[in-house]
Amino acid sequence: MNSLSNTQRTITIGYGPGYSKSDVWADLKSKLIIPTEIVSIAAAQRYNPALILLDHHLVREIDHAQWVEKFPDAIFLCTESMDLDADLILSNNLPYRQTCKLLEMACYQWVLKSEKTERAKMRYTSFRYLKKLADISISLSSEDDLMTLLRKILEEGQNIACCDAASLFLIDEINDHERDLVFKLTQNDSLEFPFEELRFPLDESSIAGYVAHTDTELNIPDAYQLSRDVPYEFNRSFDQKTGYRTKSILAIPLANKQQEVIGVLQFINRKKARSLKVTDEKSALAYTLPFDSDINVLLQALASQAGIAIENTILQNDIKALFEGFVNASVSAIEQRDPTTSGHSFRVADLCVDLASSVSSSNLTRMRNIRFTDTEVRELRYAALLHDFGKVGVRESVLVKEKKLTAGSLENIQYRIWLAQEKLRTLPLADNWRCIARARL
Repeated sequence: MNSLSNTQRTITIGYGPGYSKSDVWADLKSKLIIPTEIVSIAAAQRYNPALILLDHHLVREIDHAQWVEKFPDAIFLCTESMDLDADLILSNNLPYRQTCKLLEMACYQWVLKSEKTERAKMRYTSFRYLKKLADISISLSSEDDLMTLLRKILEEGQNIACCDAASLFLIDEINDHERDLVFKLTQNDSLEFPFEELRFPLDESSIAGYVAHTDTELNIPDAYQLSRDVPYEFNRSFDQKTGYRTKSILAIPLANKQQEVIGVLQFINRKKARSLKVTDEKSALAYTLPFDSDINVLLQALASQAGIAIENTILQNDIKALFEGFVNASVSAIEQRDPTTSGHSFRVADLCVDLASSVSSSNLTRMRNIRFTDTEVRELRYAALLHDFGKVGVRESVLVKEKKLTAGSLENIQYRIWLAQEKLRTLPLADNWRCIARARL
């Protein structure tokens, strides 16, 4: 059998006052087993023992079933004279050395049981987090609105980290030699305040700037206790204005597919529970926790997904803007060829979009199942804007003519009429009537 010392875990055995004078405890004190006398249920809850040796005193306070209910993870022992259905029954006639050995075996079994339970919990937690990350990845990849995407990233990050606040910064390339860091969005569970997008030069003087500039993660247990050796400092202006207390900070760089830093994801004040409010220094010191390594790994995975999703969304928006420019340029070209209908395409597009919106929001029975998605409305708008695109291939002389006939065609008709009139004028009367009859036929 494996030795209990291999586990390197201390184990508390709680025993009733009836066993306080037993010689067994003297031999156990030098090992990893810590025997502790418990005289009540309150004492047992304070020590939370792994093994509980029941005696008549403890059973009189609450019965065996209630003990098991209150300590479901413990192993219960008793002597054979107790007549209880315990996990291990010790004989009254065993030498104390054999009793010690049985207690060590019971402790080792508890260690194996607890390790198995912990592994099961870890597997379940890992599976739950992996599923959560997969769901987040799907959700982020399907979002095409940048600000909605950023809000999702912060919300999911707060859920994973159980933190009070989160912020997101993006790098803006001004030119080849100048870059700004843009404070795009922040969320705070405890405070409501007006947010204003800020822009400042990208350097190492701030926490977010240092992370973005050096591509280095920062895990700060207390923002007010920074070392004097670091090049960055924490800006306390927000805390001073609102009375808030920023304590723990985790700042992670956001990278694109080419592993280029495009921004920073910053989490603030990890909490013991998401529902707790951090409104001042007292609550911050009482409720906040540092960001541990397990949480950091998950947030790094989120940051990796977020960086790629942000870049994809920006690229998609650029493509949409490019296509929008093409459509507008096409409409302008069409209207320049046909000034008489200037603005017509935009009016048709506005009417179509308004009609689709009205149908989607209608409560009429025949329309209640008709709903237009944002993509369908966008496609409808483009179709309406380009409905006259065929005019590009029509000659301008046809588009800009004032009447139904061109000037040349009208002259030909007028010339034919003049010829007919002249012919009638020179013919005898009888022939005139025959010509008129033929002309009518």
